[in-house]
Amino acid sequence: MRTLFAPVRRAGRLALLLLPILVAGCSTSATAPHLIFDKGTVRYVNLEGGFYAIYADAGPLYDPINLRQDAKVEGQRVRFVAESRPDLVSYHMVGMIIEIKSLELLP
Repeated sequence: MRTLFAPVRRAGRLALLLLPILVAGCSTSATAPHLIFDKGTVRYVNLEGGFYAIYADAGPLYDPINLRQDAKVEGQRVRFVAESRPDLVSYHMVGMIIEIKSLELLP
């Protein structure tokens, strides 16, 4: 009986040895948060009850979760530093969700 299960035991030991390597390889994610330095225009999007988004000059569309009240003006130009938030979802379904770290209103 002992020789019958020997290959299974060896495979189990091999799996235990490889498990830490596999877990370590999965620890970094392509969707990890990163800082964004950008300029753009605040626009009101009349979708899903309405919200304010930032249309960046370089093209991306951002969905800020903490846009200051004084920046919530249609056409307001802003310069901002934000962190992407891939861990969040939104019913807005437009642009990348960001958390603003600093914001400057531009003329």
